[in-house]
Amino acid sequence: MGLVFEVFPACTDGPACSQMPSERVLGHALHKAREISAQHSSAVVLAADTLVWCSGEFLPKPIDCADAKRMLKLLSGVEHQVWTGACLTQGTTVLAQRADCSVVRFRDLSDAELNDYLKTVEWRDKAGAYGIQGWAGERAELISGWFGTVVGLAKEAVSQLFLQGGLSPEGKTGYNAGPDSARKPVE
Repeated sequence: MGLVFEVFPACTDGPACSQMPSERVLGHALHKAREISAQHSSAVVLAADTLVWCSGEFLPKPIDCADAKRMLKLLSGVEHQVWTGACLTQGTTVLAQRADCSVVRFRDLSDAELNDYLKTVEWRDKAGAYGIQGWAGERAELISGWFGTVVGLAKEAVSQLFLQGGLSPEGKTGYNAGPDSARKPVE
């Protein structure tokens, strides 16, 4: 996208503020943005958070291998939602925020392939214990929404956040996000 940026990891996601996936990812993204904005008050801060929602349950990053296996068994053979919330701030001002949802379906996963996967480190630090750009990409199908939402932050969402915030990568107003900006995610 032509953005020049620095990465400053937030210390925590913040409190689990809602049982609604869209509200929870927005709350986490806003918490992260405020934490970083407090340290870099003149910077424009883009923060995001991703959660998997399946059968009425949040599937955050697994705490250990057993938790990862439990999550993947729950996801096996069913559709689930992946939510990414993003927030754009500058100082104490929230310039724009959004929550996007994509729907993914895993094929049925065998115990043998789960056990082989869990021997890797790929499941660590991933909401729902998977990244669609890796092992899961061969076993899951994107049903609706943006692929980038499942990865963690869609470039389409970033473009729209900049538009809503009146910013562009060059610091000018009226940024044209291009043809991808017309696509709307399924929510």
